[in-house]
Amino acid sequence: MRMITVIALSMMIVSCAWAQNLVTNSDFSTAVEGQMERPEGWRIPAAGWERIPDAGPDGGAVLRVTVPEGPPLPAVQNLDYARPGAEYTLTVAAWSDGTLRPVARVVNRDMGDEIVEVIAEAAEGWQELSASFETPTANLTVEIFVPARAEDDGRQLIGTGQFGSVTVTPVNQQGDRQRPELENVALGKPYETRPSNYALCAHPDDTTMHLTDGEYTEGYFWTQPTTVGWRSGGPEFITIDLEDVYPIAGVGYSTAAGVAGVEWPNHITVFVSPDGEEWYAAGDLVRLHTAREPLPPIGEYATRLIWTDELATKGRFVKLAVFTSGPYIFVDEVEVYRGPDELLAAEYTARPLTDVQDHVMSEPIFELHRRHLAAIREQIAQASAADRAGFIERADALEAEIATLDAIPMESFRPIVPITDLHKRIFALQAELWLAEGKDRVRLWQAHRWDPLLPAQEPAGGEEPRLSVEMMQNETRADVLNITSANPSAMRMQVQITGLPGGTSPDWITLRQVEHIGSRFVPTVASPLPEADRVGDGWNVEVPAGMTRQLWFEIDSTDLEPGTWEGAIELRSAAAGTQSVPLTITVHPLTMPEEKTLYVGGWDYTDSDSHRALTPENVDLLIAHLRERGVNTPWALTSTLHSGRYDDEGSMVEEPNTERFDRWVENWPDARMYMVFASVGDRFAGAQMGTERFDRQVGQWASFWTEYMRPLGLEPEQLGVLLVDEPRNVEHYEITTAWARAIKAAAPEMIVWQDPFKISETEVMLESFEYTDIFCPMWRHYIADEEWREMMHEQQERGGELWLYSCSGPARTFGPYEYYLAQAWHAFAIGAVGSHYWAFADTGNVSGWNDFTLSRAGSYSPLFLDETSVTAGKPMEAIRESQQDFEYLMMLRDRVEELAAAGVADAELAAARRLLEEGPMRVVGDDPGEFGWDSERDRSVQDTVRIEVLRMLVELEGR
Repeated sequence: MRMITVIALSMMIVSCAWAQNLVTNSDFSTAVEGQMERPEGWRIPAAGWERIPDAGPDGGAVLRVTVPEGPPLPAVQNLDYARPGAEYTLTVAAWSDGTLRPVARVVNRDMGDEIVEVIAEAAEGWQELSASFETPTANLTVEIFVPARAEDDGRQLIGTGQFGSVTVTPVNQQGDRQRPELENVALGKPYETRPSNYALCAHPDDTTMHLTDGEYTEGYFWTQPTTVGWRSGGPEFITIDLEDVYPIAGVGYSTAAGVAGVEWPNHITVFVSPDGEEWYAAGDLVRLHTAREPLPPIGEYATRLIWTDELATKGRFVKLAVFTSGPYIFVDEVEVYRGPDELLAAEYTARPLTDVQDHVMSEPIFELHRRHLAAIREQIAQASAADRAGFIERADALEAEIATLDAIPMESFRPIVPITDLHKRIFALQAELWLAEGKDRVRLWQAHRWDPLLPAQEPAGGEEPRLSVEMMQNETRADVLNITSANPSAMRMQVQITGLPGGTSPDWITLRQVEHIGSRFVPTVASPLPEADRVGDGWNVEVPAGMTRQLWFEIDSTDLEPGTWEGAIELRSAAAGTQSVPLTITVHPLTMPEEKTLYVGGWDYTDSDSHRALTPENVDLLIAHLRERGVNTPWALTSTLHSGRYDDEGSMVEEPNTERFDRWVENWPDARMYMVFASVGDRFAGAQMGTERFDRQVGQWASFWTEYMRPLGLEPEQLGVLLVDEPRNVEHYEITTAWARAIKAAAPEMIVWQDPFKISETEVMLESFEYTDIFCPMWRHYIADEEWREMMHEQQERGGELWLYSCSGPARTFGPYEYYLAQAWHAFAIGAVGSHYWAFADTGNVSGWNDFTLSRAGSYSPLFLDETSVTAGKPMEAIRESQQDFEYLMMLRDRVEELAAAGVADAELAAARRLLEEGPMRVVGDDPGEFGWDSERDRSVQDTVRIEVLRMLVELEGR
């Protein structure tokens, strides 16, 4: 039996194709359903092991083991698809705390013998370990563990180890990099591209050598210097100068994807040019490759050469425009395959382009046209033989027209579906197909308001639509109605509401017309909520041909008396005449308080009119919009808490300038707390941290501002500061501690607020916690890390206040229910009283309506913000509803406590207590932290539980 032991310092590189990885869930990215701490596919011991979803070197998941919390038993997985007599490579990304040495090995299950082992050094940080081995049998197991170590005096060392990935892949199998047997005329040729901005593979030769040197990356793709990589979703451009005009049969693009958030390119548009001035689109490399063979599924690491030999063009210059739906783009080689010489005499068939970038920015929009047309083609295939030929001919003609679309000017552009006149005609074909299938010209139906909705989604059958809203006084709730049109042209529809207090279409109901909007991250989302046009005693809405329009009825019960009203929504159109849908509104004899308990905020920084997406034209609109939706914790930037001036002894000789602070408070007159991101360092006004002068100056500054609250009619404890954002190392926590200690010594009323990250130096972290009033961990971290949860609740027990925040993105991909609404329900379940989101005004520095121009993560804003306007969005409405839901729960909790104190028997309160305990987690669901809007879940449970709480409140009010 051959035995190999390898000790690697870091980044050990071996020859490995990374194909056919035998390890399931090799990067621990997938958790066991309902058990976030356990990785799917692995058997882990009960003690000492846990999965952490975001602690990896690039934000991915890890499997962490703590020693000596439990015996050093391994985490194991059988390698079910190993071949006997083959050569494989074991590769592991492991992290040591500087004390312990993580180990990975492959074991022969038949004999119990170790076949190969890799051992990390006891050096703090991530290490990549690799070793090749031969398989004596197919019955193999991979094991990872951290063995216990002892000091010379016999004391056992305590520490942690982590594993970021474990792969077992065959050696010398290049099936993933197979290429056509054609000459690569790009070999050694010069090229232009943007330098890598991904640190783990950045290299000075990225823009001059690596992409045409003929060398494929070996080892973990995005950590090697032979790879060029960007934190980007594209487009990233690569332009190769072949130095002469060549006949071109195809192009190859070598890359990797599947784990750590890296996805395959979804478009690689190829352009050719004879002179570098006029360019001709030659095809989509991804589309051509996947027509031949699919790319591997996401979830397992793989490399691929994405290639085609079907271009049949010519040129001296070849330009690739690379897009992905993920946050990264990686490539190690670009190849251009020579075609037959007769191609040199052929004419270009595509239109010449002088501005490739404008065309490329529009390409995802053209692809959206193709996607919608492809869906219609699938339905045509099911049509009757008599209809099929005509529909196919029309679809072919529309497909040809897509290739002739001009680039779309992106300035002030809103990609509302249908986006172009051609897009309208594509959906008109959908309408005619529905008519040919015998479907009604206008169909009215319901879905839940938080459910995703596709542009041409059809009703699934079931009951006739009936809208019903149950609420208390002084709150805002909504329900929706869907209209699916098979009319071959856009349809104008008049909408009125009858039978309710206040006359026809009363002003306490706002009708919003839900728009479908295209996105570079997902094809479309039905999220923007502009108000419908009010005309007389009703509204006009437009329903595009072949699409589903959703109507959002927003109901404000502020001035309604308790009672139940049976009304109707009347819809009139030339296509379908008059249709009626029942609308029932019930208002219970309870009142939602004006001042809500839940602190809601989103780093709006509306003390400025030029920060992120804020402008002088939209900042006041945004403030009004946020206040109307319950935001009661505005945020300001550092300069709003001016520092003042101090002498050499640390005495304040000039008070801080308050003008900016005054304007900010004036704009938020009803806020419950005013939060400032102080963004401090190790000096303040010339004083070094750790000196008496520093403490004196910080204390005087804090005292000034807390006392300044009083003449404004505010309390000192309504002012809070975030000193260091997301502290994640010793220095951050030491700075926080120094400032917080000085603040609390001089002005204990000032609130010290932290959004802490867990670090291994626990004592340093806990010292800062001693001076912290409010702890606001990231919701995702709180969900995933049991130790972190316990630590946060320890601070609660000590008297600290707990909030939650989220800062993932882009917002387009997250469900209003999953990401925005559920957080407040979870907050109540754990005793937290704040719910925050990054960030109300962060649109990625482009219009919040149009993310096609973005080159980074996308908009984080839950609404639609541009330079001059603010439009409601479903995520922001979910935040508003979640704050009201939280208030329901608080009202019920307070009423139960009041009745218990008055002597009401526990048995009579048992149902209410059970509802308070179980209801919030029914809403949150079994998979908190799964934020995707496309997840399968029952989103009506929010309304179910909320109404249970409401009716319980009504019942208890009578006691």
